[in-house]
Amino acid sequence: MPERLSNLFSWYSLHMRKIIYYTCLFTLAIVFLERLFIIFSYEAHTAGIDNNFDYPIIRSLAGFSIYPDPTEYPYAVNPYAPLFFIICKWVAVLLRLTAEDTIAIYRVSRSVCLLADTATCLLLFKMLRTCARGSRIVAVACTTIFFTIVSYLGYTINRADALFLFFFASVFFMLLRLSSKKNAGQAVLLAALVTLCIFSKQNGISLLVLVPAWLLLERNYRQLLLFVCCTVLFFAGAYLYFERVYTNHFFSDHIINALKNKIDPRWFYVYVLKLISSTYLTLPLLLSLVVAVQGIAVNKNPLLTKLGIVFILQFFFSTALAFKWGSSLGYYNESFFLCFILLTTFYNSDAGPKISGFIHIPAMYTYPAFCLLLFHMVAQLFFFFINSRAETHQKYNEQVQIANYLKSAIGAQDKYVMDLSNPDFNFFKNLLYKESAAPNMDAVSCCTLPDSIFNYSGLTNGLINGKIAFLIENKTVAEKTKWGIDLGRYQPDTSFSNYRIYKFDSLKSAQ
Repeated sequence: MPERLSNLFSWYSLHMRKIIYYTCLFTLAIVFLERLFIIFSYEAHTAGIDNNFDYPIIRSLAGFSIYPDPTEYPYAVNPYAPLFFIICKWVAVLLRLTAEDTIAIYRVSRSVCLLADTATCLLLFKMLRTCARGSRIVAVACTTIFFTIVSYLGYTINRADALFLFFFASVFFMLLRLSSKKNAGQAVLLAALVTLCIFSKQNGISLLVLVPAWLLLERNYRQLLLFVCCTVLFFAGAYLYFERVYTNHFFSDHIINALKNKIDPRWFYVYVLKLISSTYLTLPLLLSLVVAVQGIAVNKNPLLTKLGIVFILQFFFSTALAFKWGSSLGYYNESFFLCFILLTTFYNSDAGPKISGFIHIPAMYTYPAFCLLLFHMVAQLFFFFINSRAETHQKYNEQVQIANYLKSAIGAQDKYVMDLSNPDFNFFKNLLYKESAAPNMDAVSCCTLPDSIFNYSGLTNGLINGKIAFLIENKTVAEKTKWGIDLGRYQPDTSFSNYRIYKFDSLKSAQ
């Protein structure tokens, strides 16, 4: 028996690289399949209140603006850049879907996100192989870990973050692949990609610093000047189009004014630092910081130096944004992307042979922990979004039944419904896309109403004069007040398995 164990351990030691390689390939396949199954899941929420991203798509299909007047009904707040909604809307149009096909719209948006994530991973793999000169094993391992991390965090499953990350990756694919070709076309294309990135998600403004920094480090001043000029031109043109043509001058209200979230160190600690500090996810980021500092200090490898500088800039930009109320671990997606390029470049630098020999032995002993991490991330996707299909399908059908009841009750009246049950985690705002008041309840309650960013007098008065005719509440617990307004005028109307509907009674006095 000891001899067999000895032989097995010797084989395990000798084939460590292949074992990791096939483990990563297997994990990559499993995570991709899980993402496919999530497309057809009836879970209303994956991460980052993603039902907020389906609401503008559905409204757009119904002929409404995705950036309406935020001071009028339905008091919708859409603090997200437009490109994701536009793409998803036209995919839905090509598939002949309508605003009533609620669950199908979720499947469209999730499919677009999966395609974007897949394209991002392909770009990352290509960069690791050709630019960072990583071996196939290293490239597969890094791509697998990156894809698993972003899927585990969940902010690219059904949010504009996936499209944003694809354009972010495209920018660095160009910088790494075409930096030696100093032609005007490269600078123009870079400017176009940066503009697309920003109009996918506002976090893309980091590229307004990262790309010029990269071109400065290359002493490519001509391309830098052309890039800056084209970016200003493209950005200004896109902004003016969305502000003055695509919307009735409400674009900036949504994507700029609505983002005036307060700086909240406690939020950063509880929902960002505490969460990431208790996981292995800090390892690649902190290791990359050390490698970046070393690459800058030693300055023997120009590519490593540039990657180190842009990684540090991006990491601190992401951290600064994470201090805003409502931030998440998803703010570090770009840092994870850059860190794997940086680490692979470092691994294949002059120090590579020494690092390879040093890594082999720790890898032998930490492989079980690595497998546990992968299993944890894969299991979370399954148990959170796939395992309870029958239960979530039943809950969705109940919400459809409630929505149909409320639509029938309201009819042609100019009345609205407010969801006080759990608006961030269900389908009501999208099933009732015409009738929902304050569909983006998270943004309204946290910031835009208490900070008086917009005039919500009509919304709050709606709870007093009956403009908001119905409330959806959890069956077990009902709210007594909302934004300091007594809800005593709302009386039980009907009940369902998990929800109770309250109707405004004009004859009832507020308590």
